[in-house]
Amino acid sequence: MIYHSVERDGRRFNFLSGWGEASVPDIKTTFEPMIDAVMKVGAPPSGDYFFVGCAPKTDIFGTPSHDLPVGTVCAGCRLTAQEVQQNWQDFWSSISMDPRDNLVLYNFKAINDRINDLRGRGLPGSAVLFLAASLLAFELYHVEHNQFKMHSWEGEAEAYDAQRGFISRGASKFGLDATNKKIALDESQNWQANHRKQWLQTHPGEAVMDELP
Repeated sequence: MIYHSVERDGRRFNFLSGWGEASVPDIKTTFEPMIDAVMKVGAPPSGDYFFVGCAPKTDIFGTPSHDLPVGTVCAGCRLTAQEVQQNWQDFWSSISMDPRDNLVLYNFKAINDRINDLRGRGLPGSAVLFLAASLLAFELYHVEHNQFKMHSWEGEAEAYDAQRGFISRGASKFGLDATNKKIALDESQNWQANHRKQWLQTHPGEAVMDELP
């Protein structure tokens, strides 16, 4: 099922076949620069990561939660631990591999749409892929901190903070000027505000206390 791997300093990013996967040339021209940007600005923990092209059409990336504390129930939407992690279990049961941690879903069309939008702004190629990588950095934050936890708005807000930190730390390294850096940071804040509104609709029982800067 692993049709291509990208190895970087103790990390192996494995791409799984059978869904809307990126081709090997696409991985080399799109994913590898994104991975390199993440490694340069804020490398994830060592180990294996698994990428599969089955994120929902409305998403660019996604990370299923799993191995949650037995008996826990989401304070907002009232889903049980078993219900929350069912898509993770369903995925691994559909292929001939034992369940693994660090599963990242991606929608390659949505990634390309985002890259084309950024290119339309006249940004340098390195800056375009760096900003695309900020979306991956957001999801890798979830992999590192939240994949074994019941979903919560606090985790989402922290991932947005991590994304903005990634942009702030790496902008000058990848040719992103001050104006476009501010645009990118403002976009992240807007995404968080819109996500927060959606979250409150699906998690009416959860207190959401964060304030955007």
